[in-house]
Amino acid sequence: MTGLLAMRSGVLKIIGTHSSKAVRKYIPMLVLCVVASATTAQALAQDNHKTIGIILYPDFEVLDVYGPAEMWAKVPDFHVVMIAEQAGPVMSAQGIATVADYSFSNAPQLDIVMVPGGIGTRTELLNETMLDYLRKVHAESEYTTSVCTGSALLAKAGILDGLSATSNKRAFYLAEEQSSAVQWDADARWVESGKVLTSSGVSAGIDMALGLVARTHGIENARMLASSLEYIWHEDANDDPFAQFARRSQLAATDNRFTLQRSEPAAESIVASAPSYLHLFFDAAPDVSRSSIMLQTADGARAIPLTGLHTMDSGDLMISIAEPLAAGAYSVTWSSASGNGGAQQMGSYRFEVESAAP
Repeated sequence: MTGLLAMRSGVLKIIGTHSSKAVRKYIPMLVLCVVASATTAQALAQDNHKTIGIILYPDFEVLDVYGPAEMWAKVPDFHVVMIAEQAGPVMSAQGIATVADYSFSNAPQLDIVMVPGGIGTRTELLNETMLDYLRKVHAESEYTTSVCTGSALLAKAGILDGLSATSNKRAFYLAEEQSSAVQWDADARWVESGKVLTSSGVSAGIDMALGLVARTHGIENARMLASSLEYIWHEDANDDPFAQFARRSQLAATDNRFTLQRSEPAAESIVASAPSYLHLFFDAAPDVSRSSIMLQTADGARAIPLTGLHTMDSGDLMISIAEPLAAGAYSVTWSSASGNGGAQQMGSYRFEVESAAP
């Protein structure tokens, strides 16, 4: 059977070449699918147009973005747009690029803001341009939302001060350590506090997205939307089945802070040839499980893949550069904590490569 299925003004049409037997076989199934979709759309349509802006940055988590986007894109009066510091392709942590429709400078006014998480969060915590933009759009929004470690960015921007919030349980410490003025809830799947909704990690963003639909269109419509997409909605916002994995900040228990002493290549150095690894040396032994290192071109346009984070002795972190570096300037961002329970520390530095790797 070839052809296109179309529905206009409630009339189902099959356009193109086909056999009558094939049409008789498939029309009942197709009608059921179309009617179910149309019924959901009609129920959700409330002439309440809202523009939702999803804020992208290098190394965001794919499901953090597309889980909520799938739900919200099915709501007829929701219009979802992608925004980044610069318009154009933005690479995710999974190596899948998403095109940002707008830059921070030309994005439309947003009714709803959503900030995803991902390994790139750690770099953005040091990006004042990102933090300033989040403050701006939050001040103008009807709702501000986050998924996973996106709440760390909201906390860093001061948006969550005085509110309750949650975050990815396995990286809970990262959000906690951005602000002590937040009531952090390690048990919640998602938290609604004033106009701000924050969710736990990755897939929890879908549950939060449906929670927002319930708030704007009613819980029965949210349930209908979930069912139409064959998704089992975890409706209890207060019960996260992954709460047991919460890694809490130990900032209150100890002040064993530590600092970067030196690096290879050295900070602010110009090296003759491209390095094949990054080696960072601290004044205390780092906890590898709480550490990350990112390498980007200095303009932030491209993340360089790294692999094999490990320690060589008692006070260092080492990671291999997974592809040859071209000549140019690069930025290294690191996040770590001392192995004896210290607070999470972050920093960045630059170096320049004169000659590309052979």
